[in-house]
Amino acid sequence: MGVDVSKAAALERSKKLQERQWQAAAPNMDIARHGEAKRLHRAIRTYLINASDQHLIRESEKAIYELFLMIKCKGNDFDLAVGDVRNFNRNPALPHFTRSSDGAWFDFQLLAHEVSGTVEIKAYDFEIRFLTSKPEFIRYDLNLANHKNATIALRSHMHPGNDDEGLAVPAPIMTPFEILDLFLHGVSPLNVTQRTGRSADANLVSSASK
Repeated sequence: MGVDVSKAAALERSKKLQERQWQAAAPNMDIARHGEAKRLHRAIRTYLINASDQHLIRESEKAIYELFLMIKCKGNDFDLAVGDVRNFNRNPALPHFTRSSDGAWFDFQLLAHEVSGTVEIKAYDFEIRFLTSKPEFIRYDLNLANHKNATIALRSHMHPGNDDEGLAVPAPIMTPFEILDLFLHGVSPLNVTQRTGRSADANLVSSASK
């Protein structure tokens, strides 16, 4: 097969993958069942309150009401965010939520757009910071459709411990609840029995190849 392995061909395949991801994610990103930004805001807030009730995060219900805001932007756009200041410098004094298990702390914001009785999530960034683990933080970004990153198939990406000047890895497009699930349950250091380099997976591979 004459498959083109050039950088230009790889970019075109990546852009097609990016479009397939968006088409697959769109029914979930278009939160039609909620209908209004305030209902999406309420649904995320309820998720956080449930997390507090189950001692997955340290903040109280009262704190969640105070910290998780909905801010009107221009037109039919709304910013749903933890606090009203972007925490570019990772200042722990700014609003955030704290994972009970290990003190990892996170915040997020997302841009919601109301149109024809539905709400579409147009962009987001979710970041979790760790106290003792490496990398020190992980951020999941979804840029606007017209962002320059979309032209290089990085509209949805992840930063593993570095900002925009460093490494950006393509990432699946997720709903707010899916990312928060990761922050509460999935993005955490492996336990000691699992922290064995590649040996466990290597054993599976070597066994399968025999």
